[in-house]
Amino acid sequence: MHKILFLSQGYRTLSMIKDLIKNGFDLDVIIQMPNAEYFLIEKEVKNTYYLNTREDFLQVFDNLISKTKYDYIFPTFPDQYVSAIAAANDRLGIPGLSKDVADKIKEKKNYYEIWKNLGIPIPDIYQIVPNRKRLSEISSDLKYPCIVKPSGGMSSLGVKIFNDENSLKDFFEDVDVKVHDYQESSGDKFKNFEYYSADTDYLIQEYIDGEIVSIIGHVFDSQTSLDFIYDIRSDAYPYASETRLVYPSNIPKDKLEKIYEHIKKFIDNINLNNTPFMVDIIIKNDEFYFIDFAARISAGAELLKYAGEKNYGSKLVSSILKKTYFSVDCYKNAVRQRLPFKVGKIKSLIIKKESLADYIKYPTNNRVTLPRNDIAISNNGYVYITGRDSQELEQKYRNLIDSIEIDYE
Repeated sequence: MHKILFLSQGYRTLSMIKDLIKNGFDLDVIIQMPNAEYFLIEKEVKNTYYLNTREDFLQVFDNLISKTKYDYIFPTFPDQYVSAIAAANDRLGIPGLSKDVADKIKEKKNYYEIWKNLGIPIPDIYQIVPNRKRLSEISSDLKYPCIVKPSGGMSSLGVKIFNDENSLKDFFEDVDVKVHDYQESSGDKFKNFEYYSADTDYLIQEYIDGEIVSIIGHVFDSQTSLDFIYDIRSDAYPYASETRLVYPSNIPKDKLEKIYEHIKKFIDNINLNNTPFMVDIIIKNDEFYFIDFAARISAGAELLKYAGEKNYGSKLVSSILKKTYFSVDCYKNAVRQRLPFKVGKIKSLIIKKESLADYIKYPTNNRVTLPRNDIAISNNGYVYITGRDSQELEQKYRNLIDSIEIDYE
């Protein structure tokens, strides 16, 4: 029996945990930032470890790999842990991301430079602001609207769109008062509470208001496969959180072929092998631009299950460990969409036609906050719905929304 260390993002990866166990893999699970949903994982996995901070992760992770001979480390964690995972792969002599490759892709500014050198189209980077520094000068090349994002960020934390110089500069200013537990310090002051650097520099980048396509794939035996392609929508402006994920993607076949050529060129260039990956591309006016990459499973992978593929995790690990090829079995249209609640504390909530949804996540603690990032979207409530085609998905969603009865305090 193969021993797997699974780095979980909670409920969104629960189906993969169940899949791996059902198909004979022995799992230890590390869970990031546990909340009330995570007790579901404890029912499936005996050896479950919780953590809240990067320091907690490094301590638990190092302890586990020191005493256990794992065959594979299943990566779903945010990119800030990629170096530690890669170093463990090298230390244990197991397949997966290696440290020298991880160093090339651990931050956006690293792989953006590689993309640029390879001729892979990217949005312009106007400026790089050092970690936790104020924006003292603005590049003369900058054009509005622009978007700011941490070079090593996750889940759209700290990402925001700006239309003018004053609001852009204010975002990077220091403040005297701490109003949020996760607010970053800056000397004897604090950063803006929406600022999230992940201890990396900030990019100020061209904002392209286009359609986003997300790709989940894997590399095995130096062969690159695109396994699952879906579209991302956001109606959370000026934030960039993912409010709607829908499968299948509407991307034309000829454009996908060109995108695949760029992905393979990049993967071959950095010698990535024996790992899943995710890449996001934005499309506008028949042009495409690469915007995000990571050597891990994305949080959007839960959509795979609702599209019909319930064994992606075990197929992926078997491919890498047993040296076999596999295909993905998706046969349903599927959507993950946020519920359209207004910001506030919910007094009562009834969804009369909840049977129209395959799964409903109700707002955490009956509270809805601004959709600043993907974590907020998750906490604010969402649904998974499946159907024969896009029209059925939309009709089910509309009917479900029309059946909501809600009161606020």
